[in-house]
Amino acid sequence: MDFCISKLAYKTGLLACCLYMLCFASAWAKPKDILISEQGTPEIKIGMSYAQVKALFHNLPVPRQESHDCRQIDLADRELMLLFIDDVLARVDFYGTYYVTDKNIRVGSSPQAVTAAYGKDAMVEEDKYDPSGLNMTVRISGRLGLKFYIADNITAEVSAGTITALALVEGCL
Repeated sequence: MDFCISKLAYKTGLLACCLYMLCFASAWAKPKDILISEQGTPEIKIGMSYAQVKALFHNLPVPRQESHDCRQIDLADRELMLLFIDDVLARVDFYGTYYVTDKNIRVGSSPQAVTAAYGKDAMVEEDKYDPSGLNMTVRISGRLGLKFYIADNITAEVSAGTITALALVEGCL
């Protein structure tokens, strides 16, 4: 009888351990890649109103008001930053490696990969604060584009939005 109880306890403990490991592993699993374009993501689109974005994210953090018509919202849990001008989403900055363009460029890509993907379309400028950094901006369609911030010879940030908003250096400035 004692043997049966200990065998049952062992199996129950083993099952609990497996369930715990499964839950723990899924919590740390890499997110699926999210396609980004000059228009944002399938979920977050450039041109959305602040009210539309607020309805999309139920616990939207309080925006950092930088001027009367411009504000930023840091969504650290999603590894992105939203920039609104006149309550319209004008730019999204992506910091996570799981955000990827249709040409397979993401945080961590080399500047050579960006150049190979976007060629002569990329306008290259020295970063205003980091003399070793580069900003590679590509106008994709009309008034929209992508910007790749290169630091330490890798893509450190990818931004999507209006060409005007992509030109802003420090948030709303």
